[in-house]
Amino acid sequence: MLYLWHKFLKMEIHNFAFLLTLAAIVAILSGVGLTKRLNVFGLVKYMFPAIAFSAAILIMIDLQFAKLAVWSYHPKYVLGINLLDLPVEEWLFFIVVPFLGISIYELVKQQFSHIEYPNFFLLLSLIVLVLVGVTAYSSHNKIYPFFLFFLITIYLGYTIFRNRFKTHYTKFYLSYIILLVPFILIEKVLIGLPIIEYNDVYFLGVQLFSIPVENFASLFLLHIITITVYEYLKERRIY
Repeated sequence: MLYLWHKFLKMEIHNFAFLLTLAAIVAILSGVGLTKRLNVFGLVKYMFPAIAFSAAILIMIDLQFAKLAVWSYHPKYVLGINLLDLPVEEWLFFIVVPFLGISIYELVKQQFSHIEYPNFFLLLSLIVLVLVGVTAYSSHNKIYPFFLFFLITIYLGYTIFRNRFKTHYTKFYLSYIILLVPFILIEKVLIGLPIIEYNDVYFLGVQLFSIPVENFASLFLLHIITITVYEYLKERRIY
């Protein structure tokens, strides 16, 4: 504890860059009153395990590929406090983003309850399934995109053919599109400073808004795992 306090006192403002980026997103979330429009306390018993499950999967992926130097965290912009070799801010990232995703998803369900196109979004899911499957196959010589798109193929395929998520497709995709806005803002800061540095050798080289396309795929995986588990728990009211 004394070591951490001494370390904290020696930090400069730029060491808080990653943490402040996440704090800004939380502040915006509170500022627009997103959580006030939702029964967060009534939903938290479903939100917490869904976030914990999706975060655990993405953190395990993060740990493995960080060890392979697929990406790294610039020491200038992080606190320097690590858990299992990952900055504590990265752990918080996988709590903040899924929480934001569920909040947006629930708000979309409230505000756009009249919008339902399950067959269209089922078809879209099948198209996405083919695209990610082809991408995984064509990137077999690059370990990170291959693993990422292969995992999305498996999980999305399971979700589609299990056929219990069809009624939620519309709100899932609408919430993912909205979630892209804060996600892009976060990524622009993380890459722009740079808080996170990517090794281009391991990536496909395709970018959107100067952000690797793999990051958008990773967000999709994080969001679909979170929402499917969240809805599973809500519908069955296991506890």
